[in-house]
Amino acid sequence: MKNKNEIVTSVWGKITRREMLRNLAVSGLAFGFGNSGLSRLVNAQSRVSDILAPPKEVGGTPFRDIAKFQSFEEAAFDSKNFQKNGMPKPRKRDTSWFDKPSNSVGVGLLQFTNSPASPLNSCAQAACATLLNFHKKAPAGFTGDAITNEILRTHPPNGGERGTSFGFAQKILSEYGLKVWAGNSNDMSEQVLTEKLKTWISQGFPCIVLLDMKIPMRQSGTGTLGHFTVAFAYTDTHIFLTNWNYKKVGGWANDWETFMKAWSLPDSKMHHPLLAGWI
Repeated sequence: MKNKNEIVTSVWGKITRREMLRNLAVSGLAFGFGNSGLSRLVNAQSRVSDILAPPKEVGGTPFRDIAKFQSFEEAAFDSKNFQKNGMPKPRKRDTSWFDKPSNSVGVGLLQFTNSPASPLNSCAQAACATLLNFHKKAPAGFTGDAITNEILRTHPPNGGERGTSFGFAQKILSEYGLKVWAGNSNDMSEQVLTEKLKTWISQGFPCIVLLDMKIPMRQSGTGTLGHFTVAFAYTDTHIFLTNWNYKKVGGWANDWETFMKAWSLPDSKMHHPLLAGWI
């Protein structure tokens, strides 16, 4: 019997003899096969093309977790006081890869976190580094955390110890060569902003958002505890963010309900700030 995997020339181009016979069978033109033989051939092909069920979703946690968040020089700083004042824990210098979580819409990317050179107020520069690096517009000649430090050098926080304003983060992206779309729900509805966020992410464009961290960190009090982060993927239940503490115990909540409250910046004059960039 002839080898069914032999490459032959047919009206469908160069394909295996097995594929040609199957195509002929579907067209009603096959010869030399009894009903049982033809059935076995077609069934064998069908089994090969069976679609596997999607993997079970990992709720609220990226598929490959980042390295553990750690305080920068714990002996020199009181991390509880930092968090009490509203800022995320200062981090060690760290860039790490996030896979796109299973069953999510979005992309994988390299995330940048707060720099030790300015651990309390460099989240905007870290978010900009993440977006610029994703679009290959990061400062030339630098890699890893040196990218964040270079952005800090050229564009230090315009609010000093209070950090960086939303408008200044937009300026950073523009001056490093990205085209930028900026919006907030003061000008359009929360629903429109949410749809824009999902649309950008689903089209492969991570977005910078500014959040009030009192809510995901489960802290009370008034005032805005601002934190810039990059949203890079989402599911029906969770949204995934860079420079984020995903630890199961004491981690920052990233379900949609919590995110929407934090993104609304309830104690701020501006709500649902969103930055998207492209080249």
